[in-house]
Amino acid sequence: MRNDLNIYFGVNGRMEIRNVSCYIIIKDTVQGIQFITSPAGERKISLQSLVNAMNENLPLPVIDESGYTNPILQPSAFSNPDLLKEALQKYGLQIIIATRPQEMLVITDTN
Repeated sequence: MRNDLNIYFGVNGRMEIRNVSCYIIIKDTVQGIQFITSPAGERKISLQSLVNAMNENLPLPVIDESGYTNPILQPSAFSNPDLLKEALQKYGLQIIIATRPQEMLVITDTN
């Protein structure tokens, strides 16, 4: 597919590791991980499902470095970082912005 892109559009497309700003989910070093019980009937999702939804709705990539594996209550909004921070604080988690190496598709002109 990359070769087709290069040939048909006259560009040079390649995968490169680039340092990019990301939202990082980490353990709160002060509060620590909290395991809470949720009210009956509340929708729970995995943290990985939340990360996937955030990646579809936020302008920066989202990476989970927390190690948290229990289900969490589904936040009301996936595109508002402030509401997500508030929702994750209940579990002893934080969202920070930091730079991480990520594989990116880089397209340049062949000239």
